[in-house]
Parts: sequence; structure tokens; C-alpha cells
Amino acid sequence: MIGAGELAALVGIAYKPTLKTSEVQRLRRALPGYINLLDDVAELVEEDADVLRVKDVSPEDLLRVQAAHKELSAREVVLEAVYLSAYHQRLVLDHEGIGMLQKIARRITALAEDHPDMPLRYKSLLDFLSTFRGGGRPAKGAAPGQAAPAEDG
Repeated sequence: MIGAGELAALVGIAYKPTLKTSEVQRLRRALPGYINLLDDVAELVEEDADVLRVKDVSPEDLLRVQAAHKELSAREVVLEAVYLSAYHQRLVLDHEGIGMLQKIARRITALAEDHPDMPLRYKSLLDFLSTFRGGGRPAKGAAPGQAAPAEDG
């Protein structure tokens, strides 16, 4: 598997450290449609440069931001699609894995009367499901380690 830096290079972006929450909060928020204004404003700024005299902002700067934004946005769309695909695939695997554990827990519960050692042997599984999913909760009056049937979820 390739690393984050290699993936970034593959899609043509720089891999930079994640910003801290406080840094993100200090950033100006994009206004809808502002990217489309940059080239028009760059043209006007060039025409009125002698009157405006805005330091550190040139028409070239405005056009550079516009071009970089369009390039990065296109890559972001592709990366988001890949991320969502991987994320959804993992969710499906989680669903499958939890389902198998719940099925085992139900079988253990069904066998508990004839095999009283089974709930004790699988106590960690039953406790886990009981804690996180409610799927292995002890039956009323059951001894610790004996679980009620697990629910599908």
C-alpha cells in the first residue's frame, strides 16, 4: 500500500501537515461563487492599479489563486470519491464482521443449557456485544457469562 505522501504526489498535490482546529477556525470562509469573480476583478485591478494601489495583491496573484483552486478542486473531487468508496467498503465489512459475531453469540445462547461452559468460554464476545451493541446482554436471572440471544443490527 502506498503512503499518503505518495498518493498526494500521484494525484499531483502537495502533502502538507493537517491544520490545527484553531488554525482552520481562523481561516476566511469562501463565499459562494467567489472563484468566478477572481478573473474579472484581476482585470479591473490591472486597469485601476494606479488608483487602487493595493499592496501584496496583483492581478497575477488573483489569477494564480483561481487556477490553483480549480486544479485542487478537481483533484479533491476524485480523492473524495476514492475515500468514500474505501469508507463504504469498510462499513460493509464492519456490518459483515459484527453480523458473524452476533450469529455466534446467538448460537452460544441457544447451546447454553446443554453446554453451560460455552457462555463462559465466549464471555469476552458476549460481554463485548452486551457493552457495545446490546447483542449479548445477560438474560434476566442468568448467571454472569450467560447471555440472552443477540439481536441483528
